[in-house]
Amino acid sequence: MGAMYGTTKSRVGVVSMGVMRLKLVMKSIVPVVMARVLGIYGLIIAVIIDTGINPKAKSYYLFDGYAHLSMKWVESKREGE
Repeated sequence: MGAMYGTTKSRVGVVSMGVMRLKLVMKSIVPVVMARVLGIYGLIIAVIIDTGINPKAKSYYLFDGYAHLSMKWVESKREGE
């Protein structure tokens, strides 16, 4: 959802750049690409975390849960920039 928000905001920037300065449209596409890359990165990290969590094992401590949660929050915050 964060990647969708970032992509939407950057596309609005591309459209407004096309209205104001047509020659700079290609440079303004970079945030769109970066938003998609961060979304794919989030998917990869989610798969890595999911494969590392075994629901039958009792070794998944509260600290690990908070570490994974905070990592996801930081990632979603970076996508919104």
